[in-house]
Amino acid sequence: MLILALVFTLVLGRQARAQETCTGTVPLECDDGDACTADACDLTSHTCSHAPLGPEQSCDDGDACTTGDRCADGTCAGVPLDCNDGAACTDDFCDGGACVHDPVDDRCATTNECVQTQCLPGPGADARGCVSDSAPFESTACSEDQNPCTVDQCRAGACTHDPVDDPSGCSPVVPSYRRALDLRAGVERLLAYMSDEAQVSGDTGSRLDDDLAAVAADLDGAAAILAGRMPEAGQPQGLVRPARGVPLAADTIAQERGRVALLWLRGAPAHVQDFLGRLSSGRRHGDLTPDAAQELRRNGRILLVGTKNLKRDVKNLQRTFSVFQR
Repeated sequence: MLILALVFTLVLGRQARAQETCTGTVPLECDDGDACTADACDLTSHTCSHAPLGPEQSCDDGDACTTGDRCADGTCAGVPLDCNDGAACTDDFCDGGACVHDPVDDRCATTNECVQTQCLPGPGADARGCVSDSAPFESTACSEDQNPCTVDQCRAGACTHDPVDDPSGCSPVVPSYRRALDLRAGVERLLAYMSDEAQVSGDTGSRLDDDLAAVAADLDGAAAILAGRMPEAGQPQGLVRPARGVPLAADTIAQERGRVALLWLRGAPAHVQDFLGRLSSGRRHGDLTPDAAQELRRNGRILLVGTKNLKRDVKNLQRTFSVFQR
C-alpha cells in the first residue's frame, strides 16, 4: 500500500526536481517539471539525469508578451512581442499579451503659437504621429511685431500681421508706442541693476521693486492699448475726459487709442516719484550704498521725465482729429 501511495503522489504531483534515487519502474519518477530537460533514470546508479534540450524543443516561458518560445541550454525563452507602432510620440509596451500605445502629447510640442498639437497616430499625422489643429486659434491675437499699425492674429495656423483698416489714422500712434516700449525696457534695466548690483537691504528693496512693478504695469497697459490690444493684467487709473475742443467720439485710431492709453499712464509719473522718494528714504537709513543710490536716482529721474513726456504725447493724440479731417 505504501508503494502504491508513493506512485500515486508522483504521478499527480510531477515532482519539480529530481529524486535522489530512482528505480526506473516508477512513471515520471525523474520528472523535474522543466520542459527543456530530458529526464531519465540511470539503472546502474539509480540516479536521475536531466539533459538540457536545445531550440528544437518548443516550450512555454509563461510570459504572454513573448512569442516563439524555444528551449536554449535547458532554459525556456521567447522573443519579446514587437509593439513599436513607428510613432515617436507614443510609449509602446506589451501588457498581458496585448500591445499598448500610450500617446504623449508633450512630444508633439511646437513653437507655432497658432496651432495646438496632440499625439494621434494615423491618417493626417506627421512622421512623429502628431496632428496639428489651427482652428482653436483662428483670429486670436499672436506675437506682437512691434508695429502698432498692424493686426497681429492667427490665420490658418500662421501668425499674420496685416495693416489696420486706417493706416493714416494710426500712424500718429507709432512714436508714442515706441517711447512706451523704450521706457518699459528702462524699467527692466533698473530692476536688473537692483537685483544684480545694488544690493539693497531691509524693506527698501522690496518696496522699490513694488514701485517699479507699478510703473511697469502702467507702461505695459499703455503699450498694449496703443498697439490695439487688450492689456494682459492691471487696471487703468480712473476716467479721462477728451481734450478740450475734441468730440468724445473718436474718429481716428490715434484718438481712440490715445484716450484709453491715457487711462493707463495717468499714474505712471506718480509711481516713479514714489520710487524716488523711497530711494531717498532708503539711503538715509543706510539700506543701499551711495553709489547704488546715485545710479538708481539718475535712472529714476530719466524715467520720470520719460513718463511725463509719454503722458503728454498720448494726450496730444486726441488732437489728431483736426489734422486728418482737413
